[in-house]
Amino acid sequence: MVDSHIISHSEDITFSAFFAERNDNVFSPMSSFTGFFPWIDHFKTTKDITMANRNLVHTGVFGGGDGVDDYDRLVNFLREAHPFLRRSAILYYSSEIEMICKEAFRQKTKAFGRPTTADFWQAVKEDAKFPGLQPVTHEAYGTGQALILIKPGMMDFGVNTKKATSFVQIRDIFEDPNEVQFWLQAGYGTRFQDIHPKVFQVNEFTNEGVDLAGDYVVGGALTVSINNADAIKAGAAWKLGDSGEWMKDGQTLLGVPKGSQTVSFKEVAGFTKPANVTVTIADGEDFTASGTYTKA
Repeated sequence: MVDSHIISHSEDITFSAFFAERNDNVFSPMSSFTGFFPWIDHFKTTKDITMANRNLVHTGVFGGGDGVDDYDRLVNFLREAHPFLRRSAILYYSSEIEMICKEAFRQKTKAFGRPTTADFWQAVKEDAKFPGLQPVTHEAYGTGQALILIKPGMMDFGVNTKKATSFVQIRDIFEDPNEVQFWLQAGYGTRFQDIHPKVFQVNEFTNEGVDLAGDYVVGGALTVSINNADAIKAGAAWKLGDSGEWMKDGQTLLGVPKGSQTVSFKEVAGFTKPANVTVTIADGEDFTASGTYTKA
C-alpha cells in the first residue's frame, strides 16, 4: 500500500512537470510548482528567448496548409540548431507533430504506407545533419506543437530532500490494523540550467496538458462552459478566484477546495463578459458552471 501511494504521487508529478503553475489556493500537483512551459513563456516575455538571441526558431503551424511541407518544417527547425547543439541533443515533441510529419514524409517519398518511427527519425537525422538527435515524446508532454531542443541535463526537476525526511511513517507495526501516514514536505522546483543557443532552442508554441492528477487529492472537479463561439475564438476564458490560472471553454479543474468558490471570466475586446458565478463544491464530486458572452 505504501508503494502504491508513492507511485501514485510520482505519476501526478510527472504529468505536472511541463505545465504546473504555482498556486497556493488550489490543492493539486498542477499547482505545487512552476513547470517548464511557464518558464519558457516567462523567458519569452522577458526577451531572454528571442529570434535575435538565436534560441527561438519560428516554425509556423504544422498541418496549417500554408504551402510549407511539414516534414521540411521539422527538418528546417533542426537545421537551425547551433553546431554544438547538433552534436548531441534531446528533442521533446508531441505525438501530434510526429503523425503530421510522417504523413508529409510519406507523400514526399510517394510511399504507400507511413514509415515506422525508427525509419522516420533516421530520415530526419540524415536530412537535418543531426546524427546525435534523441527524439522523445510522452503523454506528460501534452498536446500541441511546441518543440524543445536541448542538451541533455539542461532541464532540472528536484525535490528538497532535507524537508522530506518523514515522507512516510507506519505506526503500530506489530498490531493490526496498521496506520499509514503519508504527507508531503517537499519543495519542488523546475529550472533550465542555460538557455544559450549552444544548448537550448524552442519554437513559438506552448503545449496544452490535461490535469491527470487527483487520485489522492481532496476537493472536487469543476468544468466551465462558455456560451459564445465568437468570444471563444477571441480568447474568452474563465478562472477560479482572483489568482487562478485562465482556463478555456470546457476545461476541467481538479482539486477544487470544498465550499463556496467564485468563477470569473476574462475581458475580451468587443464582448461583454458574463457576471461572476458562485459554485458550492463538495469533496469527490463533479460540478459544472457556464457563462454567456454578449456582443458589446
